[in-house]
Amino acid sequence: MFLAQEIIRKKRDGHALSDEEIRFFINGIRDNTISEGQIAALAMTIFFHDMTMPERVSLTMAMRDSGTVLDWKSLHLNGAIVDK
Repeated sequence: MFLAQEIIRKKRDGHALSDEEIRFFINGIRDNTISEGQIAALAMTIFFHDMTMPERVSLTMAMRDSGTVLDWKSLHLNGAIVDK
């Protein structure tokens, strides 16, 4: 179990976040257990202390996995899926 303020503090101090910390934060956003102020604080911290490539990958994967994953195989589409 992590605390949002500890994750923010760790990144503010220039340390890389672990995959588990990033997943905890993203899940907290989804579950509304992380406040808007904490989200803003982490965003500002990331602005001043860039994320490493592994952190970016973890963030992308955590965001991808945080919602409903659609199964496109059942549609039997032959072409690309486009947004009209």
